[in-house]
Amino acid sequence: MYIQKFAAVLILIGLSFNVSCQDTKAKQTSLNFVWEDDFSPEEKKKVTTWLNEVTLATIETLGGYLFTVNLYINRKPSKEPVPWAMTIRDGEQGIQFHIDTKYSLKEFQMDWTAAHELSHLSIPYVGRSNMWFSEGYASFWQWQILMQQGLYSEKEVMAKYMAKFNRIKGSYDTSESFLNTSNSLKSRHNYPGVYWGGACYFFKVNELLKSNHNTSLGEVIKIYQTTYRLKDKGLHDVILSLDKISKSKAFSSTLKTFESSSAKEVVLDTKLIF
Repeated sequence: MYIQKFAAVLILIGLSFNVSCQDTKAKQTSLNFVWEDDFSPEEKKKVTTWLNEVTLATIETLGGYLFTVNLYINRKPSKEPVPWAMTIRDGEQGIQFHIDTKYSLKEFQMDWTAAHELSHLSIPYVGRSNMWFSEGYASFWQWQILMQQGLYSEKEVMAKYMAKFNRIKGSYDTSESFLNTSNSLKSRHNYPGVYWGGACYFFKVNELLKSNHNTSLGEVIKIYQTTYRLKDKGLHDVILSLDKISKSKAFSSTLKTFESSSAKEVVLDTKLIF
């Protein structure tokens, strides 16, 4: 059913590269494509199809964004479809993509990069010092968005999460504080360790919301888009707003634990509930 919805929207898109994607709650997300290198009409069609589909899955998962998302598309020969991408937060909300168009549409669709970067935009920039939080957040969502798109099953997503956590657990098996451990990993450019250690925060929050507050992280974030997303300026604001929406202290209490506890206390017992 989800693929059929995409097909209907894409017929309306045609070859127009400034489009609006609509979710079921009529919240609009506008995409503006900026082609920074020369691309053929066929290449543009493949890229816009890929990015419109993953955007639809993102707004189904996290709610519609009340701002235009600028997508800057660059060429970069590589051994993968999307070798590099990053969000843009300075005066706009956007993503810089570096792509190799020799890959098929299917290979672009199965790549997690666009889902990861788009999910970043559902919360404000919280600063480089809080990379563990922002990258953990996007890592938590990336495969769930592709699952929403119908590209991966729940079993496959769970296997991916398990594989990531099995690789980083050893880095957090220490009595050093979580923050010191995360910062040490960052200084050594062990970014997977930073990302997936940070993702533990969101698995724990989601578990609390589901077990104690009859909601989920996804439901809270959907409300966040239309209430506080354009108002909040930093991590403190985000946490306060998410607590308000959830009518709980799940976000602030879990953050306090991560800021004050050892790495092994907050990572090793994480339950992969999503």
